Order: sequence, then C-alpha cells, then structure tokens
Amino acid sequence: MHVGAFMFRDVFFPLRIPLIFGSPAINPVDFLTDVPDIPKRWLFDNKQTGLAFFDQVIDLMDFAYGLDDLEKTGQLPDKTVEWWYLAKQQLEAAAATVLGSFNKYAVIQNCCISTELLLKGCLLAKGIDEKTLANKKQGYGHNLENLVDKAAHHLPALDRETLIFVAQQFPDYVESRYEAKNFSRSDLGKFLMNAQFISGEVLRQFSDRNFRSDFTATPNASLDLIYRTFPKKQDNAS
Repeated sequence: MHVGAFMFRDVFFPLRIPLIFGSPAINPVDFLTDVPDIPKRWLFDNKQTGLAFFDQVIDLMDFAYGLDDLEKTGQLPDKTVEWWYLAKQQLEAAAATVLGSFNKYAVIQNCCISTELLLKGCLLAKGIDEKTLANKKQGYGHNLENLVDKAAHHLPALDRETLIFVAQQFPDYVESRYEAKNFSRSDLGKFLMNAQFISGEVLRQFSDRNFRSDFTATPNASLDLIYRTFPKKQDNAS
C-alpha cells in the first residue's frame, strides 16, 4: 500500500502501511518491518519518540487508505488523483533513499515536490486550473507557504498554522536544485517526516478516512497523539 520511513535518532526504519482486508485488529508496531527487537525496544522506551512514531503511522494511514478510497469513488478530478499518486511516488522515493542510498540529498527534492503536488491537487479539486497554479505572480508556482495559504482558504478544516510552520522548514525549492547544502541525516529525516505529515493532513480534507480523529476523539493523557512536526512547534503540547 505504501512504504514510508521513521527516523529514530539518526537511524531510519522502514514503515510499511499494509493492504488490509476486513476489520482486523491493527498493531502499528508491526508496520516496523525488518527492524530487530532491540532497536524497537529503544524506540518505545522513550515516550515522546513512541508517540511521534504512532503520529506518523496515523498520517501515512490517512494518506494511503484515503487516496485508495478517493481513486475508487471517482468524486475528484482525475488530475487531482494523478498528482496525489505522483506525490506518493515522491514520498516513497524519499523513503527508499533514506533507507538505502549513500547519497541522501535527493530526499530534499522528493519532499518539496510531493508537498507541492499534494497542495496543488487540493487547489485543482477546488476549481483552480493548471495554468493559474503555475503562475508565480498570482501567488502559486513553487512557493509552498503560498500554496498552503491558498489551500486553507478553500479548506477551512485544514490546519493552516501547522502546515505553514512545516512548509517553512523545507529548503527553498529552486535553490535546493542548484546549490549544495550541508544537511545532516537528522535534517533529511525531518524533511521526510514533515512531508508525510502533510500527506495525511491533505487527504483527511477529502476522504472519509480519519484515523487521527478516531485516535483523538477520546482524550487520553497516555496517548497524546496531537500533531507532531519536526522540529516541534513550541505551542504544541508534549
């Protein structure tokens, strides 16, 4: 269904969202495939790291299952669904890169492109044509913050403040194509997990899948599954 990645310290773990039939019990820990038991234990020994993991699982489930549902219903423009599947390819390429490549800098482009496709897919679904979406003078183009703002105008339930914060964490899209930057493994992991958060938040606005709402409907102090960004927003609860 989808392969993402989760960063623990500066190590990347594969995060596989499976194809599920029926209504079986789901244990998100099982999504950490090919990860030895000891690193898993270290990950969940730290409560905040464990909660961040579950938070990422929720976002990727909302994205992957929501996209599959929307493709089947045919309720959205074909081009919107196409762009979101292209965003999925970019996210999976980023995950594959951090999980297996020595040169991980392609992750930056993958994350910026996936975010742009996700946001422009929103706007396309709301009637903004492709020519307008390419127009920088009208506030579109490659500016991710502008795209968030435009999308939030059409989607009042979209978490605009958090998405703006996340968009600000990405390097400049154009500059990153032509200038070598000295980003750490940790930086690259944050870019990817922020992009994975965006994927879930966008698809939640259009599909009936909302695992985040399901998990947070009943307040539970031990399962504080609020939005987690990388770095964390100061006004978010711990």
